[in-house]
Amino acid sequence: MIAAFSMGVSWIQSLVKMDRKEKKYRYIVFPIGTSIVAYLLISFIRYALLEESILSMNVETISFAVMIGIVGVVGAKIDDVSPRDRKKEPTKPLKYYIDKFIINATPFHKVMLFIYGFIILLLISMILLSFLAI
Repeated sequence: MIAAFSMGVSWIQSLVKMDRKEKKYRYIVFPIGTSIVAYLLISFIRYALLEESILSMNVETISFAVMIGIVGVVGAKIDDVSPRDRKKEPTKPLKYYIDKFIINATPFHKVMLFIYGFIILLLISMILLSFLAI
């Protein structure tokens, strides 16, 4: 599933010839492409398991795909406002990052942990609702 997802994303990237660092790509094109690929993959999985029509208009499937696109936008925004410089800290051990960003977290990092935790809970609940709606 992950391989098919990355193949779909790379196919969409080949169609759109623009710099990956542009805001238009990171905030619009990539999340929309990710949502479309996620919708198609979830539809194929539901077709294989439940024998439903491939492009059915399930609210759960559509909302899950939209949520994956929103997570892409949030990830791009977090990368823009994050104070971390990747060039200065590439070889530090995991314990250093746990101490710096979780145990001795700044208010920014606390907000980011809350946002990531909230998004993970939303995705888990969407997956559970999608399978319980079967």
